[in-house]
Amino acid sequence: MRDELLQLHIIFTYMNIETLKQLLHDNPNKTYKELARICPI
Repeated sequence: MRDELLQLHIIFTYMNIETLKQLLHDNPNKTYKELARICPI
């Protein structure tokens, strides 16, 4: 569980905000955890 939280923290801290917005826009039904798996670092 801690590893997942750390992964989320790293991804959402360092990834491009525009990329995040685009991911959320393209995947409105996915959870943050699911997005974390598909987004590039």
